[in-house]
Amino acid sequence: IVHYRLMVIRLTLAMGGLGLIAVAIAFTWGELILRLAFGAQLAQYEGLLLLLTIVVTLQMMAIVLHLSLAAQRRFHTAAMLRLGTAISIIVCMTAGTLLDALNGAAIGLIVSSGMELIAVIYVTAQGTRLASHAVPAQAETSIMS
Repeated sequence: IVHYRLMVIRLTLAMGGLGLIAVAIAFTWGELILRLAFGAQLAQYEGLLLLLTIVVTLQMMAIVLHLSLAAQRRFHTAAMLRLGTAISIIVCMTAGTLLDALNGAAIGLIVSSGMELIAVIYVTAQGTRLASHAVPAQAETSIMS
């Protein structure tokens, strides 16, 4: 169980690190990237690109932890988290869109993705903590038993 926890932690942090690199690239060269990819008329949306890159970073980390829940065979818990995430996305994006159009919607996604990440960290940590205190099953000593 200790090796499993370390693997999940390392993979989650690795996804976060990759995301931070992407955020740094979007922050530094976002306008240039948009100008090269889509032309001058969409280069003005570099702020939106940065916000959506932050969303992707948070989602990459959450995906690792959702897969961890699936590996723990906690399908009901994962489904409830997904339902809560869907509700928070609807609420946060609606509020964000009403406040600041596209950038507000992206900020709403950041908020809901952050809430999802916090929730899935808590639920995953609870599951691994409970599993580490479980009594291991007795191994069978004979094929015929």
